[in-house]
Amino acid sequence: MKQMRLHSVKVAFKQAVNKQELISKNIQVVDECELNYHLTVKGDPDELIKKLSNYPVQDLEISHASLEEIFLEFYQK
Repeated sequence: MKQMRLHSVKVAFKQAVNKQELISKNIQVVDECELNYHLTVKGDPDELIKKLSNYPVQDLEISHASLEEIFLEFYQK
């Protein structure tokens, strides 16, 4: 299951962003609170990084998804 290459991304923006511009087939918003977003990225995070370059980012954390997140992604299908 770890080979699904699922990333957990936490990003804090300096100003409001259009959430719909972040979402794609491989990028989903898990949670949001004001200017802070928690995203999951399937596969290569390059697409998200290119999207983030359009906005002023205050903080960014990218990590491999936990086993629980991978499990939930696998069984939601």
